[in-house]
Amino acid sequence: MKDQSQNLYLGDRIFGCLFGSVFLALGLFMFVSIVKDNLYGYWRTRARVTAETHLRSVEFGKFTGGGRGASAPTSTVVRYDYQAGGESFSGSRIAIFKQTGDFYERLSSAFRSGTPISVFIDPQHPDFAVIDRDFSWWPFIVAVPFSLTFIVTGSLLLRHLFRSPARQKPTVLFQ
Repeated sequence: MKDQSQNLYLGDRIFGCLFGSVFLALGLFMFVSIVKDNLYGYWRTRARVTAETHLRSVEFGKFTGGGRGASAPTSTVVRYDYQAGGESFSGSRIAIFKQTGDFYERLSSAFRSGTPISVFIDPQHPDFAVIDRDFSWWPFIVAVPFSLTFIVTGSLLLRHLFRSPARQKPTVLFQ
């Protein structure tokens, strides 16, 4: 009986270790993605240096919902060319914080009429450009606390599993 309870204890530790590691890794991935993609892009274009660009293509994906056949753009894919510092560059970034589907009407109108638009560029690395750099609190109100919850949950679970048994206090359920 003792061997079986030890195996169960070992199995619980392995499962808890895997569960905690996955939670920690997902939380770190979400947090780094938010910081890298959103904040770093916003910081890179903080000088608000712009360049005129010509759109090469504008496309969108549709989501058809319900039985009514209604569809709306869910994501916009764009390609554009611009010049900065005497060099030519190509880009495809639309927005740092917002959903790209929101830009389809404006971009497709500019594409059809051949009207140039402005992109914000990183003056140190002009190969980084984005059409809209407006700040949005959405990633910070929802996604950051969500990712931090995953990080804390995974960390606490791993900490609990790897604490030495001598330092753990016995749990008394009934007195």
